Formats: sequence, C-alpha cells, structure tokens
Amino acid sequence: MRLLSVIMATAVAAAALAGTPDSTLVRQAERAWDSGEYAAAQALYTLVADRNPSDAGATARMIVAGAIRGDSAMASKTVERALSNAVNLDTLLEAVRRDCYSCSIAPYYPQLLATLGEKMPWLLRPLRLRLLDHSMRRGDNASAACYARLLLLASPGDTSLLEILGKASIAAGDDTTGEAALREALAIEPDNHNVLLALGYWLLQTDSDEAAALLRRAYTIRPTPYLEQTLQKISKQQ
Repeated sequence: MRLLSVIMATAVAAAALAGTPDSTLVRQAERAWDSGEYAAAQALYTLVADRNPSDAGATARMIVAGAIRGDSAMASKTVERALSNAVNLDTLLEAVRRDCYSCSIAPYYPQLLATLGEKMPWLLRPLRLRLLDHSMRRGDNASAACYARLLLLASPGDTSLLEILGKASIAAGDDTTGEAALREALAIEPDNHNVLLALGYWLLQTDSDEAAALLRRAYTIRPTPYLEQTLQKISKQQ
C-alpha cells in the first residue's frame, strides 16, 4: 500500500508539475522536507531524481523520507538505480547518514546498510566499512570489533583494521583478542606509531618493561611531551 501511495503521489505530482523548472521543483521538495511533509517530499524528490539521475542528495532524501514513512522496501532499488547513473556510493551513503541524523532516525542508517548488504552482496566491503565507521562514531566497540573482524577476512594483514580490532576489542572487554590484534599489526609494521602507543599503554597494566620498550620506540618515531612524561614516570617506577 505504501509503495502504491508513493507511485500515485508521484504521478499526481508529475502531472501537476509538468514543465516546472528544475530549480522551482527543488525548492518545493526542500519546503516539503523542511515542513516534515515526508509523503510529498518523497514524491517531489523522486521527480527531482528522475530529472537529474546523478543527484545524490535528492536520491538520499527519497530514501530517508521513505524510511520515515515506513516505506524502506524501495531503498535497495533506489540505490541500484543511482549507481547505474554513476552516483558515487560513498557520497550517497554519506548524504543518507546525514539526513538520518538530522531527522532523528539514526538507527535506520545501519539497518539500511545491512539490508543493502543482503540484497547487493557485491557491495559488502564498502557497506561494512560504513558500518564500521558508524559503530566507531557511536562508541559501539563490540560492533566495531565485529565489523573489523569481518573486513579482515577479505583483507588479512590490513594494519589499520587490526589496529581498530585491537583497540575496540580491549574497549569492549575482550583483552585477549585486542592484544593479539595489536601484536599482529606490529609484527607487520614494526614502526607503526599508533599501534606502538596502543599496545604500549595497554601493557603498562601487566608488563612495564615491554610497555616502556614499545613507548620508547614510539617516542623515537614521533616525540611528544606527554609521551616523554610517561616514559619518565615509568623510569622512576622501575
């Protein structure tokens, strides 16, 4: 029924606005959006996107307006159509994320990403990277560790992902996985400053000698006053 109502609303809008300049149509869509008239906004942004298939912003608002109205079934087809019109996936998803947050429906964003991954498995990696970013923004360390682990299945040895897995796992209480991931990253890139810091500060709790050695290596790569103070404190305690 919702899909039928959108089709009918779009048809009515198309008939009423035939010949309307693009700029006027965009302003009308924006007014409907800003007024919270999401049925009208969805129909109007559909027309805007029909006229300008590469308009990522209009496509994003079609998707989000539909989600607000409970009509999320069209999202994957809309994304697929946008990609076929050379819309950049990352640009589109960032616009969706921004609009979801501005409309206070942030939980819809990861749901959309997960649904798109199921329907378009060839996009799993960029979608999982987005889910990883979302989890980190939200401070959801358990989910961040989960997505980092999934991404590592396709990119073993990616030190950025290993660093995220290490930090997120430790923050989520999985110390064993976290330390192992940081050690693996360091074995691949012995001079990775961020990993040296992360593992060094973590080991201060259990092995001050190894921690000091790692932090000294980090200091030789990129000295900072805070790191210097930390090393001085360790030296006094030994």
